[in-house]
Amino acid sequence: MLKGRFSNSSLLLKTLILILLCLVFTGITLTIWLLIMGNTTDITSLKWMQMLQTLSTFLLPPIAAAYLWSEQPMQWLKTDRGVNVKTVVGIVCMMLIALPAINLLSCWNQQVQLPAFLETFERWAQSMAEAQAETMKQFIFADSIGVFAFNLFFMALLPAVAEELFFRGAIQQMLKEKTSVHIAIWVTAILFSLVHLDLYGFIPRVLLGAAFGYMVEKTGSIWSSVMAHFTNNAAIVCIYDICLLCGKNFDVFDEFGYGDTLYAGIASLLICVVVISFVILRPRKNS
Repeated sequence: MLKGRFSNSSLLLKTLILILLCLVFTGITLTIWLLIMGNTTDITSLKWMQMLQTLSTFLLPPIAAAYLWSEQPMQWLKTDRGVNVKTVVGIVCMMLIALPAINLLSCWNQQVQLPAFLETFERWAQSMAEAQAETMKQFIFADSIGVFAFNLFFMALLPAVAEELFFRGAIQQMLKEKTSVHIAIWVTAILFSLVHLDLYGFIPRVLLGAAFGYMVEKTGSIWSSVMAHFTNNAAIVCIYDICLLCGKNFDVFDEFGYGDTLYAGIASLLICVVVISFVILRPRKNS
């Protein structure tokens, strides 16, 4: 019986188990994709590869790990408790209001100058950012309702569920067992940002990850951070697709919050600080 077999294992062993599960599931799904799809130049094939990679890297490993680490895996991952309608509406509104603040933070992040000895790394990071932007443009474009719905699923809903289970579910809970809540949240947020390989979005993604972590601790449910993550992703998919359909550049959205619209970024940032300080960070009452 493997259920809960490694519940008392060390942090190092649990980390190794999680990494091993990621490698095993990724190897299996990539093999399946190569055998069935094979065509790496077709955009539909690449979408399926991305979806399978999300499943194998972020969704399946935390579920399997939680089964090995706890007698009650769903409770351990905090998936057994839902969130009420009032909380959902509040989360959605906050994430939409936060979009200009995220753009402003991204702008500030891009102004950071790395030391001269990291020039090669900086050039690599810039090329990665450009490649990711080009891939996103190809992925997001939808010429029908069906394609748009599929894009929302594989670019917004699936990553939100999978990444939150992996980071706020598995990693944050694993770290919380051996450290403090705050250390667990911030270390997880840093790892969450590093995995995205986006130097120019590193700071806002760390702050987003930390906000997601505190949401989980506040509500006791992983679905709060899933809803926040999904709202952020879905808003980007929708807005970028509208930009493409209207023949406008993505910069119209990306620059909203600084430059001529700096007032929106500052107002958004202030609102986020107030909400996080007085709502999310307020200690949760014991029920």
